[in-house]
Amino acid sequence: MATTKPYRVLLYYMYTTIENPEEFAAEHLEFCNSLELKGRILVAKEGINGTCSGTVEQTEKY
Repeated sequence: MATTKPYRVLLYYMYTTIENPEEFAAEHLEFCNSLELKGRILVAKEGINGTCSGTVEQTEKY
C-alpha cells in the first residue's frame, strides 16, 4: 500500500496596491511552479486572491 503525504488547501485574499500586476503575476507563477503548487491565483492592481494546494511542506514554504 502506497503512503501519501499530508495535503493542504490554501484560500486567501489581500487588498493591497500592486503597481504592476502583470509582472507580479509572472513572478508569482514562477515561484508557485518552483514549489509545485496547484491552483489559481488572481492578481489585480487592487490585490491578490488565491486558492492553491500542495503538500504541507510545499504550502509552508509558500
